[in-house]
This record gives sequence, structure tokens and C-alpha cells, in this order.
Amino acid sequence: MNSERDSDLRQEKDSMRRGGRPTAESAAEITTRIVQVATRAFLDKGYADTGMEQIAVSAGVAKRSLYARFPTKETLFRVVVRTYSDQTLGHLPDMAEDASPLKDRILDGCLRVLEVVL
Repeated sequence: MNSERDSDLRQEKDSMRRGGRPTAESAAEITTRIVQVATRAFLDKGYADTGMEQIAVSAGVAKRSLYARFPTKETLFRVVVRTYSDQTLGHLPDMAEDASPLKDRILDGCLRVLEVVL
């Protein structure tokens, strides 16, 4: 019973933690959120009209946190492109082994791209 109470107290303390380094799980969530926000910004505004400060604000992170993960806009853009490509094109090897008609495979691929974009 005591260990359950201790566990609850630890979880409460962790969830109330402010400032300092985030937990590994929180850090991963922050990075994912930054990449998602940046993807939308680059798609909507283009590379030239997207700024790191606006990405930080939209993602709800400090600029320092953003730059700690992505030192330059180019670095962030490369991660966005790689992530976007993996999400939209990562299924291509599976499509090659699919026995369904080519038309159906192409349609399925297009739908997957639209799911990511929209």
C-alpha cells in the first residue's frame, strides 16, 4: 500500500514539475510538436516566409528550446522533409509487394499523402 502511495506522489510531483529539463517523454513530445508546427508552417507559407520565432510561438516553446533541438531553420527544414517523406512515401516498399492492381495501389498511395497533408 505504501509503495502505491509513493508511486502516486512521484507521478503527481512529475506532472507538476515546472522549469528545468523536461522528462524524456516530454522532450520527445515537444520535438514532435515542433516538427508538426514547422511542417504546417512550411507548407502554408513556404520556406522563406517561415520564421523560427513564429514556429516557437506556435509550438508553445521557448526559442531556446527550439534552437537546442534545431540550431538553424535549415536543420529543422531537413527534419521536416525527412519526416514528411517517411510519412508519405514510407509505404512504397509495401506497395511494390502488393498484388492488387496498379491503379488501386496508386490511388491508395495518393490517399495516404492526402491524409498527411490535410
